[in-house]
Amino acid sequence: MELLSERLPPIMEFYRTPILPTHSASPASGMASSTVGQSTAEPSETAAIYGSVSTADIANSVKALLAQDEEGSRVVVAPENVRFVYVEGNANENQAEEDVGETDRVKRLGFFHVRIQIKEDSKSIQRLVRVSAQASDPAMVKDPTAI
Repeated sequence: MELLSERLPPIMEFYRTPILPTHSASPASGMASSTVGQSTAEPSETAAIYGSVSTADIANSVKALLAQDEEGSRVVVAPENVRFVYVEGNANENQAEEDVGETDRVKRLGFFHVRIQIKEDSKSIQRLVRVSAQASDPAMVKDPTAI
């Protein structure tokens, strides 16, 4: 576990494309707004994302970081060794307790806590995962559920 503590950064960064909300006209009004079909320029800090960040993504990132070291390359980390956890009383206002309903993935931007435990050790370490907006053309990223 000491090797994980030394080699893994306190914050692990992942980038995903956010789902930007669109403004649409109300069918009942018959009036079209000048912003119909246009997406907002900036996603909120907790916007939904296309896809997700999964425990497999984190395990692969951990393996890549450990592979840079001869001793670390022998450590086996699999998705089942990683899980998202809720940390009560932590200064992470973006993570609500209901966010850990799925402990194997997150589906929005923000900061999330993960617990990593390798099979050979009964102890685990905790790290922060930040899911940030991937730079993209906002005109191409629209909410597919908007009509």
